[in-house]
Amino acid sequence: SSVIDSVHAIATGSIGGAIKKVETALGNAVPILIGFLARLIGLGGISQKVRDFITKVRAKVDAAIDKVLKKIVDAVKKLLSRLLGRGGARADQRSDADKRRDVNAAVAAGTALLRDRTATAQSTRRKLPPIKSRYKLTRLEVVKVGGTDARETDRVVGEINPKAEGPEVVIDAGDGVTLAIREEEKAPTRITDPARMLPPASNPTVITDPARLLPAGRPTTRTMAQAANVRGTGKERGSALEEYVHEMAGGQREVTVQTPMGARRHDVGNVPRQTQTEMAYEAKNYLRWVTVNSVKVEKQVPLNTFIRSEIDRDFLWMRAGRRLTPPVHRVVQWVFGGAHPSPELAALLSKRGIPYVTRG
Repeated sequence: SSVIDSVHAIATGSIGGAIKKVETALGNAVPILIGFLARLIGLGGISQKVRDFITKVRAKVDAAIDKVLKKIVDAVKKLLSRLLGRGGARADQRSDADKRRDVNAAVAAGTALLRDRTATAQSTRRKLPPIKSRYKLTRLEVVKVGGTDARETDRVVGEINPKAEGPEVVIDAGDGVTLAIREEEKAPTRITDPARMLPPASNPTVITDPARLLPAGRPTTRTMAQAANVRGTGKERGSALEEYVHEMAGGQREVTVQTPMGARRHDVGNVPRQTQTEMAYEAKNYLRWVTVNSVKVEKQVPLNTFIRSEIDRDFLWMRAGRRLTPPVHRVVQWVFGGAHPSPELAALLSKRGIPYVTRG
C-alpha cells in the first residue's frame, strides 16, 4: 500500500510526501531483509551469539581484575602488619615461659654492658637496640633510679609482657669526664728529671712483706732506661717499670684506694713521705717506637676512656684528702717509661693537677 500511495502522490505532484513514505518503507524492510539473509547463510540467532561473546569476555575481565585486587590487598595487609609490629603469627608462638626466658636474658645482657668499668649510661643505651631486636622485646632501656647528674644509679628494664628489671648499677651518667670537678690546683710544670720526681723517702715505714715492700733508697735492679726498654709483653714491660718506681720510692705495690667514682688501684702506693702526706705512683711503659713498612714510627700513650677514668679517680682521691680533718696532702705522680703521653693526655693531667715524668 505504501508503494501505491507513493505513486498516487507523485501523480498528483506531491513529491516530498512520496519520498518520505518510501524512506519509511525501506526502513521497515531492513530488519526483515537482514533476518532473511542471516537465515539464508546459516547465521540465525546472531544477537544471542553476540550476547554470549560479550558475557565471556566480561567474565575473563572480571577474573583478571579480581586477581589484581587480591594481590594489592595482600600486599597492603603485609605492609600494615610490619608497620604495626605484629610480626605475623611468629611473635605469638612463644609461650609465657619462653617470653620470661627471653626478657630475663635480654636484661642480663644489658646489665652486663652496664657493669663494664669503662661503660657509661649513654654508651650502654647505644648498645641495647640489637639485644632488644634479638629477643623480640617491645622495650629495653636504661632507667635512672637515683644519683646525680654525674653519678647515677641505673638499671636495665625489659618488657614483652611479662616485664623484668635488672639490679641497680652505679655508673657515670655520660661519656668522657662527667664529674663536676673544680679546678682547685694550679697546673704543674712538666718535669723530665726522674731524680727530682722520685726522691728517696726520708721516713720509711716498717716492711712486713719483703716480696712486696722494699725500703726506699735501695739500689734499683734496673735503671729507668733499662726498664723502659724491657722486651716482652705489655704486662712484663709494665711490671718492669713498676719495679723500678717501687725500688726508687719505696712503699707498696698495687695499692687500692676508694674514690666517689669507685676503686682506684695505684701501681705503687703508701709511699713513706713527710707527715700528713700520702704519695702514690702510676707507671705506664708503652712501646715508644714501632716499625711500619721499614719506617720507624714514634707512638704515644692515648687518652682513652679507661685512662681518663684513672685520672678522674686520682683527682678525686687527692681532693678528698684536703677535706679530711686534719687535711692530708695527697699526690699521685704518673711515670711514662717508654712512649710519651699524647698532647690530649698531657693536657688533662696538667688540668687535673697531676704531675708526670717522661724519659728522654
